[in-house]
Amino acid sequence: MLISLERHAIESVRFDFQVRNPIKMLAKIIKAVIGSGPDASDFFVDGYKVGTDMYKTFAPLKHTTFTVAFTIALLTAMVTGKFKDVFVDLKPGNYYTNEEWVGEVMLDILDLYTDHHRSTLLGQEIDLQVFIDTKIRVNQRIEAARIQRYQNSFCRECEREGFSPTPPSPGTHASDKRGLRCLFDANELEHETSIYDSYHKDEWEEWEEEVEEVIPEREHHGRPDLGPEPRPPPREPRGSRGGRGRGRGRGHGRGGHDSGWHPRSRHGRGRGAAH
Repeated sequence: MLISLERHAIESVRFDFQVRNPIKMLAKIIKAVIGSGPDASDFFVDGYKVGTDMYKTFAPLKHTTFTVAFTIALLTAMVTGKFKDVFVDLKPGNYYTNEEWVGEVMLDILDLYTDHHRSTLLGQEIDLQVFIDTKIRVNQRIEAARIQRYQNSFCRECEREGFSPTPPSPGTHASDKRGLRCLFDANELEHETSIYDSYHKDEWEEWEEEVEEVIPEREHHGRPDLGPEPRPPPREPRGSRGGRGRGRGRGHGRGGHDSGWHPRSRHGRGRGAAH
């Protein structure tokens, strides 16, 4: 519930969440590279732990899902030694990313493992020296390629305030905000949103067309179709025609009433009454 409230608060200040969970993309990369056997399942378990630990850094806010998923797979292979030769030879360009972005995300995660070793899932299973050695090799590779440590440092608001680059984890320096993608720059947010909408916006066209429909003439009982036949008149109630029906009373007709007076007698119903 607290995470949902935090997300609602951040969205209320017009921050656009474009990062998706990289685990599904990670599973596709592993299946495409090493298949779907038991060894691939064990590798995915370790990669899932690295992906969970990654959310303790600012990497998901700085880079896309493709970059994060590819980096998780590569770093898992380098740390665990499983399929290391296969993943090291992969080209980042084939997975919609580049070496600069991969290097930054990898160093962010390695800084977390070396500085907060016991606070991570994979750090509790692998010796600390393994992460230190991996971090040294990654730094040497980045320096040899002359790659900058921080790539997304385009926030002009942060530059005016004099903030340093983004820390690898929130516990290093709480006030460092540089490198968070489009968080403080409205122009960059609008530019990125326009590019994103150009690929995901649905366009619809509406038009009206008039079609003449011919109604065929049908004959009904030997006559042209002039509409529905007239309904017969409603039936009269029983006993309303001169007393043909049987009623419950003495009078003529259903439900009639005998008043006790007849034209032949003024004084009653007896037969011997005087006229």
